[in-house]
Amino acid sequence: MSQRDAGRRRSGVMLLLLLAAVVGLAVAMPLLGPAAALAQETPAGHLRVAGSGRDLQQTASLFVTMLKAFGALALVLGLIALLAVWLRKMGWGKDAPGRGGSLIRVLDTRMLAPKKYVAVLRIADEYLAVGITDQQINLLTKLEP
Repeated sequence: MSQRDAGRRRSGVMLLLLLAAVVGLAVAMPLLGPAAALAQETPAGHLRVAGSGRDLQQTASLFVTMLKAFGALALVLGLIALLAVWLRKMGWGKDAPGRGGSLIRVLDTRMLAPKKYVAVLRIADEYLAVGITDQQINLLTKLEP
């Protein structure tokens, strides 16, 4: 696995953890907040449960509203991520032609076995096939354009 793939995987895991934390807070806050307000102490020291079904309806309504908002946010972020992946596949990435990209470009990579890859590179108008292991990189052949 290349460093770029590892970085993408780490970013994806961090995004999932952040999303789980936000959803956890969205679930916990409406349930914890009104519960404390429902129980009130009377002057005699007894606990009196305040509120009616209306308090619970407001809590449920707030919970549903928050879930809808976070669901819409997750949908928008997912669409943005898909658009970014699609644009990169279409050649609008950081080393895209026409943007002053570098002379070295990885055209394709295929895994043959764990930690063993074959890659096709374009280096200044030459096409090369290279074998990549965790210890070395070997030139396999020069390819015709």
